[in-house]
Amino acid sequence: PIDLQSPPPPPPPTEVPPLPPPVSETLAPPHDGIRTTVQGAFRWGAHVSLGTFVPVGMLTLGAEGRAGYQINDAFGVYGTLAVRGGAYENADLATGSADASRGRFFAVSLGALAEWAIVDRFFVAGGLSVARASWLGVADTEIIGSRSFVRSVDTDGFMPALHVKAGFGIGPKTAEGRRHRLTLGLDAMVLFAPDSLKRTLTTTSQKSGTVERSNSLAVGFAPMLFVGFDSN
Repeated sequence: PIDLQSPPPPPPPTEVPPLPPPVSETLAPPHDGIRTTVQGAFRWGAHVSLGTFVPVGMLTLGAEGRAGYQINDAFGVYGTLAVRGGAYENADLATGSADASRGRFFAVSLGALAEWAIVDRFFVAGGLSVARASWLGVADTEIIGSRSFVRSVDTDGFMPALHVKAGFGIGPKTAEGRRHRLTLGLDAMVLFAPDSLKRTLTTTSQKSGTVERSNSLAVGFAPMLFVGFDSN
């Protein structure tokens, strides 16, 4: 017989699903490529350089110091103080003629650049600078016993400049994630002189001569190879 007074049997116990792991355990570990974790650190660096200057055409030496702010592993901004310059003189004597040329270049610049680091090894940077620069190029071609032509380009003053860099760094990261490294690369500056004086002096064997003058835009290009140190 069925006992109508007895309670029904209890239901089987329900299984409680396991809790998900903590969020910190599910995040992917850092990798060696570009990371975007904000670090916000002071950065600085310096380098010395060797190159040339066009249109004068000479060997140039340079140096640069920089300081700024490293936004994260990939991006940073900094200001620069740079100096570069050189001089030369050349004479070439040949039968019936004599060619001589001389030149000089000097520039001090202040700039602001942004830099992008690629896989913690390579970097490219670009920005604008204001330079106090001067350059002089003189080409003297003389035909003995006839005419002499002297052509010169003379530029002096403040001028805007485009400043770009590309290179790579050698050195490990510190425990804090900062890069202290030796850097090598290419540093190029393009200077725009809006009021450059160009002159052509033509003389004869009687020492009489004419001078042609013109003022126009002159563009100087200073590519240089550099070696230095960066902390960012």
